Amino acid sequence: MKRALIIGFCLVTITLLSCSKDDDFTDPDNLSGTEWKSFDVGFAEVEYYLFKFTSNIKFEFWIKEKGEDINKVLSGIYSLSGKTISFDFGDGIIISGVIEGSKMNFAYDGGVSVFTKE
Repeated sequence: MKRALIIGFCLVTITLLSCSKDDDFTDPDNLSGTEWKSFDVGFAEVEYYLFKFTSNIKFEFWIKEKGEDINKVLSGIYSLSGKTISFDFGDGIIISGVIEGSKMNFAYDGGVSVFTKE
């Protein structure tokens, strides 16, 4: 009986210690190495868009078209200021959005895209 209690206590302790609060993705170090996907694409031939954060300042933008392999189409640098994230694609193209928990929201051309952390 004592052995069962010790094993039970160990299992509960391990379970509690392995649980953590949501990562703060407004910290570039936590964002690095993550992928964020959006199905809010607005084009019938596109399945989804994907942001890959390859470091604490660099990103890649990928597109998955229906019936095709996923393709990297752009890369650049990003910066964070509080919950605001700005992507610099180069050539003066900068897009900003807001990170809230595991979602990023972007407004552009009258539409909104929501990216969710994978």
